Amino acid sequence: MSAPEFKIEKLLGEGGFGKVFLIEDKTDPSVKHAMKVMDIGKMDKETLALTLQEIKLLSELDHERVLSYVMCFQQAGTLCIVTEFCPNGDLSDYIKNQHGSPLEEARLIEWFRQIASAVEYLHGKNIIHRDLKVQNIFLDANMDCKLGDFGIARILDSVTDMAQTQIGTVHYMSPEIFMGIPYNAKTDIWSLAVVIYELATLEKPFDAFFLPSLIFKVTRGEKPDMPRGYRPDFAELLSKMMEKDPDDRPSAAQIMQDKLFRRPVKPTRMQNLRSPGDYGSEDYDEGEFNLQNFLKTISDMSVPGRRPGGKKPTPKARPSHVGEGDKHVVKPVVGAEIGNKIGNKIGNKIGDVEKETITDPVMELVTRTLTDMGHNTLRPAGKSHVQQQVDLLKFYILSVLDNDKALFDKASKELDSTAGQEELEEKLIRVLGHEKFGLCGVELLHYKNFTYNLKLMKK
Repeated sequence: MSAPEFKIEKLLGEGGFGKVFLIEDKTDPSVKHAMKVMDIGKMDKETLALTLQEIKLLSELDHERVLSYVMCFQQAGTLCIVTEFCPNGDLSDYIKNQHGSPLEEARLIEWFRQIASAVEYLHGKNIIHRDLKVQNIFLDANMDCKLGDFGIARILDSVTDMAQTQIGTVHYMSPEIFMGIPYNAKTDIWSLAVVIYELATLEKPFDAFFLPSLIFKVTRGEKPDMPRGYRPDFAELLSKMMEKDPDDRPSAAQIMQDKLFRRPVKPTRMQNLRSPGDYGSEDYDEGEFNLQNFLKTISDMSVPGRRPGGKKPTPKARPSHVGEGDKHVVKPVVGAEIGNKIGNKIGNKIGDVEKETITDPVMELVTRTLTDMGHNTLRPAGKSHVQQQVDLLKFYILSVLDNDKALFDKASKELDSTAGQEELEEKLIRVLGHEKFGLCGVELLHYKNFTYNLKLMKK
């Protein structure tokens, strides 16, 4: 079967990932798609693996509220993913266009139901999205929601499996991810609650000028006030979804059975955010993207003999754990068994990325902040990894405390006492005050742990 030919119409957007174009099928100009184009040569191993994972997941998903996959191909050093086109942008575009006007209750609940149904579908396949946010939920021609962007999604081996990689978008990340503890599909429930809260209030439920303060609010702070102006059932469900303990949050299936959705009210038809053709920033009148010379389609990355648009295979879970004792690094499963060299290469790349990117989110924050300040965070030869962490933490904390060494020593002394974490936090708050504790309290607790480990290593 010959490959279709597309005409590139407009540039819809671009970022670090590459560019997204609006394209039309030359054989039927009424058929339009979105095409993400990425330069493979500029991708590091992690970015390439995440991109390939997104292709695998998209090709195997089939749900009315999940962005539809069309095809994938390589050409001239680029990797292209073609999906359905949502002409009304994403939910972040909607929020910008509201200018403070609240969303109609029936529409809010309907969008809530649509997104929750997509999440339920993913969780039913043991897939956690891990990056639920307003920018990844798109609005089709009918102003209905479609969940997309599966670049960092994760397939668990079973419903009881737990993931460990600290990854996502900070305003939507769950407490368990910030705390660096294993998590499951309930992390998506937290992110979904943040999305729905943002739609209801047009504001993020957790925000702060400094990232440490945001982490503190999410992990230790109180719940935000629930949105007003909507029925009590809405606030009640949203509050349950924002429980700090993931075990106390409802599952996606339980959300779909909630009384909030039992008697749906048809929302008023919404005006499109964009007029036909009112999207994109650049015309490509002469641009014809000929796909006759495409190198590989998604069938090369999936089950042999599979053609785009054919019957979707059922994902097969396969356990793959590495580690020692009770500490397991769970490598992602990329869907159906892959029966060719390309597929095996993809699987290995993704597995390597998962293993390599399991890092301490607090140390990532400290390192990134100090780097932005111009501080050298490279580990000198002969210095242990733990000693380097201690030095970086101390430098960061002193920076937050305006180089007040006496205050640092006083706080450090409190850490030397034998106490539980909550008691230590209370002591630190008394010494530092709430604001400074919000900025460096988590780092001080890390400092205590690393200095303790360093002493043990020297014995």
